[in-house]
Amino acid sequence: MSASIDCNGNEHQLRRCPGGSRLEDLVVFGTKVDNLRECTSCPTGTYGGHVNDDTCQACPRGGFYQDQVGQYSLDGTSMNCKNCTEGTFVRDGSGKDPLSCKVCPTGTNKNGLAGFRACSCLDNYFRRDRFDKCELCPQEGVHCKNDYMAIGQGYYWNWSYTNIDEYKRFVENLLTFNDSYKNDTTRFNGSLPIAHKCLKSDRCANDVDQITGNCAEGYIGWMCTNCDEEFFPIFGFCRPCPALKYFILESSVILIILALFLFLLFKTYRNQKRRFDPL
Repeated sequence: MSASIDCNGNEHQLRRCPGGSRLEDLVVFGTKVDNLRECTSCPTGTYGGHVNDDTCQACPRGGFYQDQVGQYSLDGTSMNCKNCTEGTFVRDGSGKDPLSCKVCPTGTNKNGLAGFRACSCLDNYFRRDRFDKCELCPQEGVHCKNDYMAIGQGYYWNWSYTNIDEYKRFVENLLTFNDSYKNDTTRFNGSLPIAHKCLKSDRCANDVDQITGNCAEGYIGWMCTNCDEEFFPIFGFCRPCPALKYFILESSVILIILALFLFLLFKTYRNQKRRFDPL
Protein backbone atom coordinates (compact mmCIF):
# COMPACT_ATOMS: atom_id res chain seq x y z
CA MET A 1 0.00 0.00 0.00
CA SER A 2 1.29 3.50 -0.88
CA ALA A 3 0.24 6.95 0.33
CA SER A 4 0.06 10.56 -0.84
CA ILE A 5 -0.12 13.76 1.22
CA ASP A 6 -2.45 16.61 0.24
CA CYS A 7 -1.88 20.36 0.68
CA ASN A 8 -3.25 20.24 4.23
CA GLY A 9 -0.80 17.55 5.25
CA ASN A 10 -3.41 14.80 5.33
CA GLU A 11 -2.23 11.34 4.30
CA HIS A 12 -4.40 9.41 1.85
CA GLN A 13 -3.98 5.68 1.22
CA LEU A 14 -3.70 4.62 -2.41
CA ARG A 15 -4.73 1.25 -3.77
CA ARG A 16 -1.97 -0.96 -5.08
CA CYS A 17 -1.40 -0.86 -8.80
CA PRO A 18 -2.98 -3.53 -10.99
CA GLY A 19 -0.88 -6.34 -12.39
CA GLY A 20 1.56 -5.31 -15.07
CA SER A 21 2.10 -1.83 -13.64
CA ARG A 22 4.15 -0.09 -10.99
CA LEU A 23 3.86 2.99 -8.82
CA GLU A 24 5.98 5.96 -9.93
CA ASP A 25 6.27 9.65 -9.12
CA LEU A 26 3.80 11.79 -11.03
CA VAL A 27 5.53 13.97 -13.63
CA VAL A 28 3.68 16.86 -15.34
CA PHE A 29 5.32 18.65 -18.28
CA GLY A 30 8.67 17.16 -17.27
CA THR A 31 8.37 18.29 -13.64
CA LYS A 32 8.00 15.90 -10.72
CA VAL A 33 4.95 16.66 -8.58
CA ASP A 34 5.78 16.33 -4.91
CA ASN A 35 3.85 13.78 -2.86
CA LEU A 36 1.88 12.46 -5.82
CA ARG A 37 2.39 9.11 -7.48
CA GLU A 38 0.63 7.21 -10.25
CA CYS A 39 0.48 3.69 -11.65
CA THR A 40 2.28 3.20 -14.96
CA SER A 41 2.38 0.11 -17.14
CA CYS A 42 5.48 -2.08 -17.07
CA PRO A 43 7.50 -1.12 -20.16
CA THR A 44 8.61 -3.43 -22.95
CA GLY A 45 11.40 -5.78 -21.95
CA THR A 46 9.75 -6.32 -18.56
CA TYR A 47 6.72 -7.95 -16.97
CA GLY A 48 4.92 -7.34 -13.70
CA GLY A 49 3.96 -9.51 -10.81
CA HIS A 50 0.40 -10.56 -10.19
CA VAL A 51 -2.33 -8.08 -9.20
CA ASN A 52 -1.38 -5.92 -6.18
CA ASP A 53 2.34 -6.31 -6.85
CA ASP A 54 3.90 -2.95 -7.72
CA THR A 55 7.06 -4.28 -9.39
CA CYS A 56 8.29 -4.90 -12.91
CA GLN A 57 10.86 -7.62 -13.62
CA ALA A 58 13.24 -7.52 -16.57
CA CYS A 59 13.06 -10.42 -19.00
CA PRO A 60 16.07 -12.60 -18.14
CA ARG A 61 19.23 -13.10 -20.16
CA GLY A 62 18.89 -15.81 -22.78
CA GLY A 63 16.20 -16.49 -25.32
CA PHE A 64 13.49 -14.12 -24.07
CA TYR A 65 11.91 -10.74 -24.86
CA GLN A 66 8.68 -8.83 -24.24
CA ASP A 67 7.39 -6.40 -26.86
CA GLN A 68 4.15 -5.44 -25.11
CA VAL A 69 3.61 -3.10 -22.18
CA GLY A 70 1.60 -3.95 -19.10
CA GLN A 71 2.32 -7.67 -19.12
CA TYR A 72 2.33 -9.58 -15.85
CA SER A 73 2.66 -13.05 -14.36
CA LEU A 74 -0.74 -14.61 -13.83
CA ASP A 75 0.36 -16.74 -10.90
CA GLY A 76 2.91 -14.33 -9.49
CA THR A 77 5.85 -16.69 -9.92
CA SER A 78 6.12 -17.69 -13.58
CA MET A 79 7.85 -15.52 -16.17
CA ASN A 80 5.78 -13.69 -18.77
CA CYS A 81 8.25 -13.16 -21.62
CA LYS A 82 8.17 -14.41 -25.18
CA ASN A 83 10.68 -16.84 -26.64
CA CYS A 84 13.23 -15.68 -29.17
CA THR A 85 13.27 -17.73 -32.36
CA GLU A 86 15.46 -20.83 -32.39
CA GLY A 87 19.17 -20.13 -32.31
CA THR A 88 18.88 -16.56 -31.00
CA PHE A 89 19.22 -14.93 -27.57
CA VAL A 90 19.49 -11.60 -25.72
CA ARG A 91 22.93 -11.34 -24.11
CA ASP A 92 22.12 -8.78 -21.39
CA GLY A 93 18.41 -9.47 -20.91
CA SER A 94 15.52 -6.96 -21.02
CA GLY A 95 14.81 -7.84 -24.66
CA LYS A 96 12.16 -5.43 -25.98
CA ASP A 97 11.31 -6.98 -29.35
CA PRO A 98 12.32 -9.82 -31.69
CA LEU A 99 15.14 -7.65 -33.04
CA SER A 100 16.74 -7.73 -29.58
CA CYS A 101 17.40 -11.44 -30.15
CA LYS A 102 20.79 -12.03 -31.77
CA VAL A 103 22.27 -15.18 -33.30
CA CYS A 104 23.81 -17.48 -30.69
CA PRO A 105 27.64 -17.59 -30.72
CA THR A 106 30.04 -20.08 -32.29
CA GLY A 107 29.81 -23.73 -31.28
CA THR A 108 26.19 -23.64 -30.12
CA ASN A 109 23.13 -25.54 -31.27
CA LYS A 110 21.06 -23.12 -33.31
CA ASN A 111 18.28 -25.62 -33.97
CA GLY A 112 16.64 -25.13 -30.58
CA LEU A 113 15.44 -22.42 -28.21
CA ALA A 114 18.21 -20.72 -26.27
CA GLY A 115 16.62 -21.00 -22.84
CA PHE A 116 18.52 -19.40 -19.97
CA ARG A 117 21.85 -19.33 -21.84
CA ALA A 118 23.33 -18.41 -25.21
CA CYS A 119 21.94 -21.67 -26.69
CA SER A 120 23.26 -25.07 -25.63
CA CYS A 121 26.62 -26.27 -26.89
CA LEU A 122 26.86 -28.66 -29.81
CA ASP A 123 27.83 -32.28 -29.08
CA ASN A 124 31.49 -32.56 -28.08
CA TYR A 125 31.73 -28.84 -27.26
CA PHE A 126 32.09 -27.04 -23.93
CA ARG A 127 31.91 -23.45 -22.70
CA ARG A 128 33.52 -21.16 -20.13
CA ASP A 129 30.71 -18.60 -20.11
CA ARG A 130 26.99 -19.30 -19.98
CA PHE A 131 26.32 -16.46 -22.40
CA ASP A 132 29.28 -16.84 -24.76
CA LYS A 133 30.73 -19.22 -27.34
CA CYS A 134 31.38 -22.96 -27.01
CA GLU A 135 34.77 -24.52 -27.76
CA LEU A 136 35.58 -27.84 -29.41
CA CYS A 137 36.42 -30.53 -26.87
CA PRO A 138 40.10 -31.59 -26.88
CA GLN A 139 40.62 -34.88 -28.70
CA GLU A 140 42.16 -36.97 -25.93
CA GLY A 141 41.56 -37.60 -22.26
CA VAL A 142 38.35 -35.62 -21.72
CA HIS A 143 34.75 -35.66 -22.85
CA CYS A 144 32.32 -32.76 -23.17
CA LYS A 145 28.58 -32.87 -22.55
CA ASN A 146 25.92 -30.56 -21.09
CA ASP A 147 28.19 -27.59 -21.90
CA TYR A 148 31.10 -28.61 -19.65
CA MET A 149 34.33 -30.63 -19.81
CA ALA A 150 35.03 -33.72 -17.66
CA ILE A 151 37.95 -36.14 -17.31
CA GLY A 152 37.77 -39.43 -19.22
CA GLN A 153 38.40 -42.96 -17.95
CA GLY A 154 42.08 -43.89 -17.94
CA TYR A 155 43.30 -40.30 -17.62
CA TYR A 156 44.43 -38.03 -14.80
CA TRP A 157 44.44 -34.24 -14.41
CA ASN A 158 45.90 -32.09 -11.67
CA TRP A 159 43.88 -29.22 -10.19
CA SER A 160 46.69 -27.91 -7.97
CA TYR A 161 47.27 -24.84 -10.15
CA THR A 162 43.69 -23.70 -10.73
CA ASN A 163 40.50 -23.29 -8.72
CA ILE A 164 38.51 -26.51 -8.85
CA ASP A 165 35.85 -25.17 -6.46
CA GLU A 166 35.13 -22.30 -8.83
CA TYR A 167 34.81 -24.73 -11.74
CA LYS A 168 32.50 -27.03 -9.77
CA ARG A 169 30.23 -24.09 -8.93
CA PHE A 170 30.27 -23.06 -12.58
CA VAL A 171 29.31 -26.58 -13.74
CA GLU A 172 26.59 -26.86 -11.10
CA ASN A 173 25.21 -23.56 -12.37
CA LEU A 174 25.35 -24.76 -15.99
CA LEU A 175 23.26 -27.77 -14.99
CA THR A 176 20.54 -25.42 -13.74
CA PHE A 177 18.29 -25.01 -16.76
CA ASN A 178 15.69 -22.62 -15.32
CA ASP A 179 15.82 -19.08 -13.98
CA SER A 180 17.09 -20.21 -10.56
CA TYR A 181 20.70 -20.21 -11.76
CA LYS A 182 23.13 -17.85 -9.96
CA ASN A 183 24.04 -14.64 -11.75
CA ASP A 184 27.46 -14.45 -10.07
CA THR A 185 28.57 -17.87 -11.35
CA THR A 186 27.88 -17.64 -15.07
CA ARG A 187 31.56 -17.58 -16.08
CA PHE A 188 34.65 -19.66 -15.25
CA ASN A 189 37.75 -17.45 -15.26
CA GLY A 190 40.34 -20.10 -14.43
CA SER A 191 42.24 -22.49 -16.68
CA LEU A 192 41.39 -26.14 -17.16
CA PRO A 193 44.14 -28.70 -16.42
CA ILE A 194 45.67 -30.93 -19.08
CA ALA A 195 44.65 -34.61 -19.10
CA HIS A 196 47.53 -37.12 -18.86
CA LYS A 197 47.17 -40.75 -19.88
CA CYS A 198 47.65 -43.05 -16.88
CA LEU A 199 50.36 -45.73 -17.09
CA LYS A 200 47.70 -48.29 -16.21
CA SER A 201 44.35 -47.00 -17.40
CA ASP A 202 42.24 -49.19 -15.11
CA ARG A 203 43.69 -47.39 -12.08
CA CYS A 204 42.28 -44.00 -13.20
CA ALA A 205 38.62 -44.96 -13.00
CA ASN A 206 36.99 -41.48 -12.89
CA ASP A 207 33.64 -43.17 -12.34
CA VAL A 208 32.59 -41.30 -9.19
CA ASP A 209 33.72 -37.71 -9.71
CA GLN A 210 34.42 -36.72 -13.30
CA ILE A 211 35.36 -33.16 -12.35
CA THR A 212 38.01 -33.90 -9.73
CA GLY A 213 38.68 -37.38 -11.09
CA ASN A 214 39.08 -40.44 -8.89
CA CYS A 215 41.37 -43.45 -8.71
CA ALA A 216 40.12 -47.02 -8.66
CA GLU A 217 39.67 -48.57 -5.22
CA GLY A 218 42.98 -49.07 -3.46
CA TYR A 219 44.95 -46.45 -5.46
CA ILE A 220 45.84 -42.84 -4.69
CA GLY A 221 48.35 -40.14 -5.64
CA TRP A 222 49.75 -38.80 -8.89
CA MET A 223 48.47 -40.88 -11.82
CA CYS A 224 46.99 -43.26 -9.22
CA THR A 225 50.36 -44.99 -8.77
CA ASN A 226 50.37 -45.39 -4.95
CA CYS A 227 48.46 -47.74 -2.70
CA ASP A 228 45.80 -46.31 -0.43
CA GLU A 229 45.64 -46.97 3.30
CA GLU A 230 44.80 -50.58 4.20
CA PHE A 231 46.15 -51.72 0.83
CA PHE A 232 49.58 -53.13 0.09
CA PRO A 233 51.59 -53.50 -3.14
CA ILE A 234 52.15 -56.98 -4.55
CA PHE A 235 53.25 -57.89 -8.07
CA GLY A 236 52.48 -54.35 -9.27
CA PHE A 237 48.95 -54.26 -7.83
CA CYS A 238 47.40 -52.85 -4.66
CA ARG A 239 45.59 -55.52 -2.66
CA PRO A 240 43.54 -55.11 0.53
CA CYS A 241 45.49 -55.76 3.70
CA PRO A 242 44.18 -58.97 5.29
CA ALA A 243 42.79 -59.04 8.81
CA LEU A 244 45.35 -59.96 11.49
CA LYS A 245 44.08 -63.48 12.05
CA TYR A 246 44.09 -64.21 8.35
CA PHE A 247 47.52 -62.67 8.02
CA ILE A 248 48.85 -64.96 10.77
CA LEU A 249 47.18 -67.97 9.17
CA GLU A 250 48.53 -67.16 5.70
CA SER A 251 52.00 -66.51 7.10
CA SER A 252 51.93 -69.81 8.97
CA VAL A 253 50.89 -71.72 5.86
CA ILE A 254 53.64 -70.04 3.83
CA LEU A 255 56.24 -70.89 6.50
CA ILE A 256 55.07 -74.52 6.66
CA ILE A 257 55.24 -74.85 2.88
CA LEU A 258 58.68 -73.25 2.87
CA ALA A 259 59.86 -75.60 5.65
CA LEU A 260 58.57 -78.66 3.75
CA PHE A 261 60.30 -77.47 0.59
CA LEU A 262 63.60 -77.02 2.41
CA PHE A 263 63.20 -80.40 4.09
CA LEU A 264 62.58 -82.14 0.76
CA LEU A 265 65.47 -80.27 -0.79
CA PHE A 266 67.78 -81.29 2.03
CA LYS A 267 66.59 -84.91 1.88
CA THR A 268 67.12 -85.04 -1.89
CA TYR A 269 70.61 -83.63 -1.45
CA ARG A 270 71.52 -86.29 1.17
CA ASN A 271 70.22 -89.12 -0.99
CA GLN A 272 72.23 -87.93 -3.99
CA LYS A 273 75.32 -87.51 -1.86
CA ARG A 274 75.07 -91.10 -0.54
CA ARG A 275 74.66 -92.41 -4.06
CA PHE A 276 77.90 -90.87 -5.28
CA ASP A 277 79.99 -91.27 -2.11
CA PRO A 278 82.59 -94.12 -2.38
CA LEU A 279 82.07 -97.08 -0.07
